[in-house]
Amino acid sequence: MLVPYMRALEKELQSWTSWAQQKVVQALNRLGEDKAELTRLRQEKEEADKCVKENEMVEETSRKRLHEMENALSLFNEQLQVLSSRIRRLEMEKALFLKKKEAEHLKALIEAAKMEQTEIREQANFKKVQSVDSERRLLLEEQRDLKRKTAELEGYGSGPSALPKVKERLAVFEGNFGGLTPERECVMCMKVYPLPLPHIYHFSHPYIYNLPISYFTILCLM
Repeated sequence: MLVPYMRALEKELQSWTSWAQQKVVQALNRLGEDKAELTRLRQEKEEADKCVKENEMVEETSRKRLHEMENALSLFNEQLQVLSSRIRRLEMEKALFLKKKEAEHLKALIEAAKMEQTEIREQANFKKVQSVDSERRLLLEEQRDLKRKTAELEGYGSGPSALPKVKERLAVFEGNFGGLTPERECVMCMKVYPLPLPHIYHFSHPYIYNLPISYFTILCLM
């Protein structure tokens, strides 16, 4: 009776041993799989931690860079305000300069016009003086001719009627153009025609340099 029972127990023990071995093998296989999974999870955790750290570093770098950009923008705005102020000041100075330049240009044009008018008047005066000089030469020639005729008539004893007429003409000529002093000429010339006189300005005027004083006497008497 015991032998079959022992054989049954051995079979049951063998069965349990096989089952236990299978479970051990399954546990070992599962443990291997779990270990690989654990390794993978650890790697993922490490990578996640690394990413977190990298994200934190990126965020910190971004915050620093953003702060630097804000400071740079604030400095740029200040410089822009200073530059705008300088530009406005330069524009005002430019406007004043252009206004002053325009006024100086207008003044120069007025002065040039005055100088041109003065030159035109001086040229006209010079032409009148030249005309007076020509008339003076003619009058001097007539005076010499009258004196020559007087001398000829007195020397050759011409008729009684010719000599008084010649002397009368000579007396009229000398009465009209002779006997004036330089002082009287100055007063008369300055009253009649506004020309500078050579004996006052020491012959410095360009149009009347080296002209005799009697020119102005003749001009006044015309």
